[in-house]
Amino acid sequence: MSLLKGFKVIALILAIGLLFSGCGESRHLKDLVIAEGMGIDSADSSEKIEITVQTLNIGINSGYESQQGNMTINTQKKADSITNGINNLSKSLSKRLFSVRIN
Repeated sequence: MSLLKGFKVIALILAIGLLFSGCGESRHLKDLVIAEGMGIDSADSSEKIEITVQTLNIGINSGYESQQGNMTINTQKKADSITNGINNLSKSLSKRLFSVRIN
């Protein structure tokens, strides 16, 4: 009897673990702005840097027939550091910026 009870407890713990380990951090592509390229340049003043991000324009690239015009958007921001520049870029875009992690 105690072996069956132990098996039930283990099965319950595994079931609860699987239930709460879902895709809570998942995001849909339609909710993201995908960064295709990123450039870091020195700005006009020596203390600032200019960060440029090239993103894919999903609205234009939705089908084969509608692939006309510019399919990318370039966004630029000046900042004191790379981290501040990327944060400023993220705030200025309409959706969340999706790029490779640097750290």
